[in-house]
Amino acid sequence: MRDRSLASLVAMTSGLNPDRSQSQMNRTYRMGDTRNIGFSRDALKSIGTDGQPGAFFYSNDNYALLGALLEALSGTDNVTACRDRVFPKGHRSTPAFNADWMSLAAFGGWEASTTDYTAF
Repeated sequence: MRDRSLASLVAMTSGLNPDRSQSQMNRTYRMGDTRNIGFSRDALKSIGTDGQPGAFFYSNDNYALLGALLEALSGTDNVTACRDRVFPKGHRSTPAFNADWMSLAAFGGWEASTTDYTAF
C-alpha cells in the first residue's frame, strides 16, 4: 500500500478490488463501535487480486482505510474527529452518527440538520 496515495483512496483509484466490506456489512451492523481496523486489514488482502491501480472502482474499503488512518492520527474515533474538524463550531449541535451504523462509520451514517449540512 506504500505506493498508493491518500488521493487514490479518496478518488477510488487505489486498486482495492474486490470490495471486501460488502460481505462484512451485515455481520458488523449494529456492533457499537467503528470497525475500521478490521475492514482495513481485509481491504489490504485484496491488493493485487483484481484491482488495477489508477482505474476507478468504487469500494468502501478505501473509506475504511481512510477512517483507520484518521483514528490513528487523531487519537479518537473517526466520528468525533470528523465532527470536530469538518463541521464549523457553530454547526455542531445536530451532527451525530446513527448508532446503528457506528461499525460502518467510515462509509456512512451521518445525521445532521439541513442547516448544519449546508454549513459543511
